Amino acid sequence: MFNHAILSLTLMAVGNSGGQQPTTIPDAQWRQDVIELTNRARDKQNLPPLKGVDELMEIANQHASDMATKNYFSHASQDGRTAYDRIKPFAANAYTGENIAAGQQTPTAVVAGWLKSPGHRANIMSPNFREIGVGLARNEKSTYGRYWVQVFCGRESVYPVVINLDAYATSTADVQLYIGGPSDAERMRIRNNTSDFGAWQPYRKTLNWRLAGTSGRQRVEVEVEDSDGLPTRSYDEIFLTAR
Repeated sequence: MFNHAILSLTLMAVGNSGGQQPTTIPDAQWRQDVIELTNRARDKQNLPPLKGVDELMEIANQHASDMATKNYFSHASQDGRTAYDRIKPFAANAYTGENIAAGQQTPTAVVAGWLKSPGHRANIMSPNFREIGVGLARNEKSTYGRYWVQVFCGRESVYPVVINLDAYATSTADVQLYIGGPSDAERMRIRNNTSDFGAWQPYRKTLNWRLAGTSGRQRVEVEVEDSDGLPTRSYDEIFLTAR
């Protein structure tokens, strides 16, 4: 049981390289790319993927925007709030952490830099975290140009479902699911989009799955029951390009 909060903070900055990379890719996709790259690194260490959640994405993005707009680089907001203060309304009494970086031009560059830094890497590889949010903000007139934030948390009794390491999109309907569940999980059932749930089957953490749609946003929802028959539900979404 998570009966206390742990906050790990690390930061990294490089000089503003000023427009050397194209900026036409939507920031929302870049933020999701950071999550996927983070999960690829975790997967190599046999760690479960982290699930990007809207609330944490907003928390991370607000801090990135604040740093870019006000031209500072710190875990502490200029209004005096700490990283834990920002995360606490969403994840009180949970394991939490934050990585920040500035100046890196692409998701690949920022994640590679974090992985080379022991403190940042420890956050990325922590087994205590289950959920993640990523922020990215730009201000080419600021010291560093681009500001990146990762926030992590591990809430009790939250068991994410993750499609393809939380990738932004897939070109094939055949995907891999990670299905979180309690230690005594016994069975599960799955559905695509708003269809009926399929038959109950024995619980397992990973499963090859086929999406139902031909294109557009696709949703997979999983219901897991523990040994007492108590259910938990979670879902993930991914964009399926036209087939």
